[in-house]
Amino acid sequence: MKLHVLLLILTTTGSTIGCGQQDSAVSSAAIDQSNEVSWSLAVQSDANLPLCNSTSDGRLVYIKSTMQFVACNSGSWSPVDMKAVLGSGTSGTDGSNGKNSLLNIVAESAGANCVDGGKKVLSGVDYNADGVLSDKEATNTSYICNGADGANGADGLAVASSWRYNYSGTLNTGATAQLIGQTAGFYLWLTNIELHKFTNGAAFVTVSGVRVANTLYDDVYDEHWSHSFFLAPTSLNQVITRKFGVVANTNFQFQVQLSEVPVFKAVLTYEGTPLVAVKSFSLTKQ
Repeated sequence: MKLHVLLLILTTTGSTIGCGQQDSAVSSAAIDQSNEVSWSLAVQSDANLPLCNSTSDGRLVYIKSTMQFVACNSGSWSPVDMKAVLGSGTSGTDGSNGKNSLLNIVAESAGANCVDGGKKVLSGVDYNADGVLSDKEATNTSYICNGADGANGADGLAVASSWRYNYSGTLNTGATAQLIGQTAGFYLWLTNIELHKFTNGAAFVTVSGVRVANTLYDDVYDEHWSHSFFLAPTSLNQVITRKFGVVANTNFQFQVQLSEVPVFKAVLTYEGTPLVAVKSFSLTKQ
């Protein structure tokens, strides 16, 4: 191949490959072969190569689709190995490893940087490679601060006083004061009451007793029963209704007045009508 091919590559920067050249087919008639510099060009594909003849012998063209240089040589276009033309050097020596970056996180007391305290984050390059970020190596400081304390929650309920009724005697003819209901062969006694008054005036009550079947006072206990409920903070009489669960339309009815000394009454009702006289129970402060 002629020597002026290489010279043409190094000197014709004004007409370099792909700079403003059209990608459409280029015919030999479209090339001004009288101007040797302007003849260097780029084409889109092999189909766009101009004629290779004695006039274009030694000329260089870049093909975009294959990213390859070809030269006109003895009537045909031949690939050009640019490494062979320009030469290639050996790889350089690897550089030394870079330095590691380190973080150091320490507690930050409450103050100007963090009103409520938090963490101080120090960062920098470990120049002496000892794995420890020294004060001199720390080049950046940031803070992760604690959030402000939230508002105090409402005070919880505290028991102001506790009251109790407890009957431990035998359920016989002398226990009619505890009989709060009698229906369909069932007899209901109330034997225990616990009432806890809270500082906000509300109360929690647990009531329990026994249910006896068949003959009154025969001491045959079928089951124990109990009910628990909250009372609103008011001194007015409050009526609490709970289903009896054995006879339809039959309910326990508890009446409570949260006065200084609580007043407690109870009865079993059928369709709203008391089945026995309403019984009152005296509570003792604990």
